Amino acid sequence: MKTTFGIIALMAVVLVAGCASNAPATGNGGATGAKTVNVAITDSGFEPEVLAINSGDTVVWTSSKDGGTWPASDDHPAHTKLPGFDALKGLSRGQTYQFTFTKTGTWGYHDHLHPTVVGTIIVK
Repeated sequence: MKTTFGIIALMAVVLVAGCASNAPATGNGGATGAKTVNVAITDSGFEPEVLAINSGDTVVWTSSKDGGTWPASDDHPAHTKLPGFDALKGLSRGQTYQFTFTKTGTWGYHDHLHPTVVGTIIVK
């Protein structure tokens, strides 16, 4: 009986841990006030090109162009100004990339496939 209870308790812990790891992004782990902000990637560039957000907010880039796009932190091609801010691959039309900003500052970024297309995220 004790063994059965132990197995059930262990299964419950594994189930809860698995559900937690698949939880949707909510900015900074569900903190009050965190929001999600969208940036469109168009043939004209990033819209908006300059975006001011709060620490803990998540930005979602959505490609609405053909030919691929790849949002990534400056400097090109290393993407080291803000480690982790790199889609790591090109996005096709309709695909998205999201990043939660937790470090304050002004962060330049670019389209790795078209490095003259640039944007700025200001994190307060």
